Amino acid sequence: MSITAPTTTLSTRLRRLLPLIAAGAATLAAAAPASADAAASPALSITTYGPATAVAGELLTYTFAVADTGGSAFAAADVLVVGSVCQTPAAVVNRGADLSVATLDPGDTWTYQCQVQTTPGATELAMTGRAAATDAAGTAVSATHAFTTPLAAPRTVVSGLRLHSGSAHVSGSSSCSRGSAGAVVSGSRIGHATFFLDGRLVRRVLRPDAAGHFVLHLSATGLSARTHHVRVHVVFDVGSHTASRTLVVTLRGCTAR
Repeated sequence: MSITAPTTTLSTRLRRLLPLIAAGAATLAAAAPASADAAASPALSITTYGPATAVAGELLTYTFAVADTGGSAFAAADVLVVGSVCQTPAAVVNRGADLSVATLDPGDTWTYQCQVQTTPGATELAMTGRAAATDAAGTAVSATHAFTTPLAAPRTVVSGLRLHSGSAHVSGSSSCSRGSAGAVVSGSRIGHATFFLDGRLVRRVLRPDAAGHFVLHLSATGLSARTHHVRVHVVFDVGSHTASRTLVVTLRGCTAR
């Protein structure tokens, strides 16, 4: 008599495969949402920059680069940037190639700046930048980064020498026919001059030209046809014992916008 082996039924094969199918599906379900959530999570980063060295008593400028490193945007009004020892509010000075100025979007980096008047006799200035923001869903994120500037003492003045105080004044000019504009700082005992156009840092001049002037050159055709304010922060030679000062001049642009 011949014996026939039992035939494996379809239901039996399915019962064997179901645990494997279920395990694979669970693995995919666990992995997919995690990566999607990670990509959509809001996140910020901040990097603080400042002078590598400075003289105690100088006015210093610090820069904060704030980047949206997450997956959601932040309205500009919901982004707060502060410096731990800033004496002026940290304000946006550059948005790079970002055209959507109303929102800090994923991948965007905005640059903020503030100023600090250092104290004579101090040996360092420790600045911590902090960025905080809240996205449309109400999720709040923040980031911090510190930078320390060593401060040197002013040069010692030899007793018996006559001290000559520093002086400075600024003049501005613009010519639509020539397409040029600019500001010129002249005076005595000037160490360097930092120029701001409408509140935005545009140039720091560390040495005078052949005529002894600290000059900012601009294109008048690159300026809109309105009044623009040039602010110059002038720092004098330490030996002059002259406090730094800020000068202001106005320019007129030539381009209708």
